[in-house]
Amino acid sequence: MATMELRAGAPVEMHALVLGTSPYQDTDKLVRLLTLEAGRITAFASSAQRSVKRFGASLEPLTYVKAHLKSPRESQNMEGALWRLQSVDLRGKFDHWRQGYPAIDTSMFMLRMVLDFVPESHPDPMLFKTLGKFLRDSSQFNFNASAPWMRAYYWSWFTRHLGYGDLCEAWESEDLGLPEDFWKLWWVSIEPKEPLVTEFLDFLAHQRLPPRSSAHETRLYERWLALTGLHWDYFQKWLSSKP
Repeated sequence: MATMELRAGAPVEMHALVLGTSPYQDTDKLVRLLTLEAGRITAFASSAQRSVKRFGASLEPLTYVKAHLKSPRESQNMEGALWRLQSVDLRGKFDHWRQGYPAIDTSMFMLRMVLDFVPESHPDPMLFKTLGKFLRDSSQFNFNASAPWMRAYYWSWFTRHLGYGDLCEAWESEDLGLPEDFWKLWWVSIEPKEPLVTEFLDFLAHQRLPPRSSAHETRLYERWLALTGLHWDYFQKWLSSKP
């Protein structure tokens, strides 16, 4: 999908997943969005810290909205440019991702991956749709039992989608006590173009898989480094916080 052609300050509507916000001065916010039409963008939301009517709780992470924006003034160089967020229409909240530490921990892991490694203003409809499937189709998922496998699955798909290779080779040869059906579905479900997210999440929801240790997580990260050469500070801090 080509970069959007817009005149500076033009109004535009986009489908968006809220990745996070940060306060700006006393009353405003910077809102980080993953959009279907323009990829990952940052938008300035005037008075968002106190405007209940325009935004309410619609700017919480993991919220699906229709965003009403104005395009950046730097229309010739969209990467890193600041959009202006006028208002949003709430479309979905995915509250099951806020119920308990394992769900919140997994969601932040996935969002940080997008924030840290996806460049701004590069449209990627498949990334938007796949993350949306993870958020939507996990309502029956048992995060207490299988959150580590959810993280590993998303990380593996994300790595292949960005064109780096197969992250899960870091531990597929080990005896993890996994059923044969797991690997058959795993390989077809992480296809970059047609990921079978719904099918794999349904499989996880009905299986009792062995726990994953911090050693397993470390091997994934080492494989990530070997494939990408990209250090991930968030992961190192995340791992150090685990018992």
